[in-house]
Amino acid sequence: MAKLPAAPDRTVFVVMWAIALATVINALRKFNSERVTISIGAAAYAAMIYIYIFAMPAAEAYRGEKPFAAEVLSRIGSTAGLGLYRTSGPLFYLDPPGPLPEFDRPKDLANAVGTGKIQWVIVRRRDMYSIGVQMQIVATEASYPWESDYQRRNKVLLVRLGPSATVAGEAR
Repeated sequence: MAKLPAAPDRTVFVVMWAIALATVINALRKFNSERVTISIGAAAYAAMIYIYIFAMPAAEAYRGEKPFAAEVLSRIGSTAGLGLYRTSGPLFYLDPPGPLPEFDRPKDLANAVGTGKIQWVIVRRRDMYSIGVQMQIVATEASYPWESDYQRRNKVLLVRLGPSATVAGEAR
C-alpha cells in the first residue's frame, strides 16, 4: 500500500466520508425506512461525486496508452510501416489513417519485415522474445512501483525490426 500514490483531494475525500457517516448516524438515531433511504442515497451520492469528479480525473495521469502513443508518433512520424503483434495497445490514440497490419504468428511478422512492409511493431513485453526477428526497443509504456510483474509484462513496447536493428535488449 505504501507504493500507491496518495488519494487525490484528500480534504474532499474526508468531507464526503463525513457526509456519509453523518447520514448513517442520523439514520441510526431514529431508525426508520425513510432515514435509511436518505442515508444510503447521500452516501452513494457522496461516493459518486468523489469518484467521478476527483478520483478518476486524477487517475488519468497513470494511464499509459495516450503518452505511449504520443511517444510512438514522435519517434516514427506516422503509422506507415507500423504493425501490431498480438495487441491492439494504444491503437485509439495513434489514430491511423487506415487499418494497421496485425500479426499473431511470428512467421507472418517475419515475412512482412522481409518484404519491407513493416519496420516497427507494437508488442507486449511478454511477447517480445517470441517475435523471432532482430529488434531494438525504442519506447516503452510507463510502469509504476505498485504494479506487479504480471502487469509490467503486459506493458506495450515500440520495437524497431529488421537487419538495421540491434540484437534484442531492454532500454530503460
